[in-house]
Amino acid sequence: MDDLRDAWASFVEVLKGYGDAAAYLNGPCSPEALSAAETTLGFPMPESLAELLKLNNGQRIEKDGQPIFKNPSRSNLDRRQSFLDAQSIAEAYRGFIEDELLVQEFGDREVPFASLRPSITQGEVFTVNRDSGGVSLIWTETYDFFNPLDWQVCRFDRGKDLAEFLRQQSMLY
Repeated sequence: MDDLRDAWASFVEVLKGYGDAAAYLNGPCSPEALSAAETTLGFPMPESLAELLKLNNGQRIEKDGQPIFKNPSRSNLDRRQSFLDAQSIAEAYRGFIEDELLVQEFGDREVPFASLRPSITQGEVFTVNRDSGGVSLIWTETYDFFNPLDWQVCRFDRGKDLAEFLRQQSMLY
């Protein structure tokens, strides 16, 4: 987990060079808050995600706050996802698995940790896979029920683990 802690520390340093983005990060997640989120999830938080939350429990989204994770799959790199806190991760996961189409396409192993709007999985989310620890960007909206699902939702690999994802995020700034 040292690699993850180092990658996060480097990313936070990069954020400090861009206005007050780092100032909107929450403090560390308490053991009680992590336990409560895991109870809501019904399983332990993926290890790397739990470790990241122990460093910073997501970010506050305020009127002038900027989501921190950039989306490199779109031509507009200003489209960003908010880093969710532990409880919002649990709520986003519940929303994800309650969508039969998403579960049909991606299964129930993806845990959203960042989204366009806090606690909501509409649009796109960054996820950590519970088995592999890999990070993906998943497009989650279906607009046209006459076209096949796989034409509308998609998964893009964004790192073999959270540390690699964070190093890539640093390079996007």
